[in-house]
Amino acid sequence: MKKLTTFFAGSKQTDIVETTLKHLAQLDDTNKRSFATEKLSEDLKTLQFLLYGDPDHEADAEEVKKLTPLILETDKNGHNLFYKLCKYMKELPFEAKKQAAQVICFMVRRCNKNDLPEYLQNHKDIFQFLIEGFEDHQLAQHAGSVLQEMAKRSEIGVMLFDIPCHFNKLSSTIIFKPSSLTKSTSLFMDNCFQKTKKGEEKKASFFFLPLPEIKKKKLINNRDALAKMVAEESKAAEAESDRSDANTKSTNEDVKKDEANATDAQKNGCLEITTQDSGGIETTLTAKDIITQLFIYAHNPNMIIASDAFEVLSILLNKHESRSKRYIEEHFEEVISYFNGSVMSENYVTQGKFLKLLGDVLLSKHNSKIRLMYITDRNNLRIFMTLLKNTSRLISYESFHVFKLFVVNPAKSDDVHIILFKNREKLVKLLEEFQTQRGETDAEFRREKEIVIEHLKNMEKPQIQEKKT
Repeated sequence: MKKLTTFFAGSKQTDIVETTLKHLAQLDDTNKRSFATEKLSEDLKTLQFLLYGDPDHEADAEEVKKLTPLILETDKNGHNLFYKLCKYMKELPFEAKKQAAQVICFMVRRCNKNDLPEYLQNHKDIFQFLIEGFEDHQLAQHAGSVLQEMAKRSEIGVMLFDIPCHFNKLSSTIIFKPSSLTKSTSLFMDNCFQKTKKGEEKKASFFFLPLPEIKKKKLINNRDALAKMVAEESKAAEAESDRSDANTKSTNEDVKKDEANATDAQKNGCLEITTQDSGGIETTLTAKDIITQLFIYAHNPNMIIASDAFEVLSILLNKHESRSKRYIEEHFEEVISYFNGSVMSENYVTQGKFLKLLGDVLLSKHNSKIRLMYITDRNNLRIFMTLLKNTSRLISYESFHVFKLFVVNPAKSDDVHIILFKNREKLVKLLEEFQTQRGETDAEFRREKEIVIEHLKNMEKPQIQEKKT
């Protein structure tokens, strides 16, 4: 195998860097753009060759060592070839995009041997160039590969948690919309019915406490008091429904005016995700930083964009455990809203990936506070009791690993305790028949299931705790 020093005998490392910078600058000149684009394809092919070699020519370590500092050498504006490749990657032809991404990734992989982390700390707009690459399906794969490499590096990945979204793009907003919204108390139990807006009655399989907070919360452990509570909540819900219907007619004209004033982009730009949670409420979330933006891009209809964005997000949350822990604790409600909407997505692939990621986050030994905050919330329990019955074996299996945390938690919240106790017989029956074939070959799963069933069977009755008025 020939060395590249032989292949490029007589050439200077500075030449290729200076030539590439010159042609990148010409992209802003409409008269020279076509010529510059053609030349950049040649420049980047040479750069890639110098850094990586090819099957017939081995890259020379000494020459690479001379070239990499030149790529980071800054001009009077503080910019360098690395910066400009990230900025102008979207302007390059397809093959040149790939080559530029490989040059950038090479520098990122060697960040512990160069000054790149310090440079990125002072030029965070580079992260903006890359995250905006997910807006273009032709650029997403290459920008995604660079962000994945950055996320893997301990010196760089932690920076991504602190990058706000400075751009105002409509794809920065996501709406998690339940497939069937009803105006009801969302209070279910064995022999009680849920009244829908149209007066229809629908029997639910699990008991759940009402989603809205009531002013005087009581723990109820007798059926008469519980039935009274159901009646009161149902009456209040019907009254609210009547008031809402009366107001609908008077507000129709205002809604039409708002729709007329909205631009087409505003009407269609938000990413709307339908969820399987018929008992939930519609949730609208707008990204504030790169982490929440990645949550949104992970739902993109384009599979390449969604896959690359999710991979970056997964690496960040799993690899940088201390920084991830601090971020989730500081933005707990927002992050959990993204997670809960995602695990209820009607998209099977997206749902499965986010279920696994959420399980990894909650089961991490570093995230004990996050885990406790999550499993003491009754709404989260409601979601995972629903997912346990999913027809997909994979979805129900991943759901079990989160559901078990609610059951074995020795510090259950009052609401979670009531819901589990009221449904313990149904849950035991469900779990006894739950993925029995997997249990035959997976001893750990079988044992965990036995532990959960044992906890449910031995669960003590919630104590009455009346609040003084």
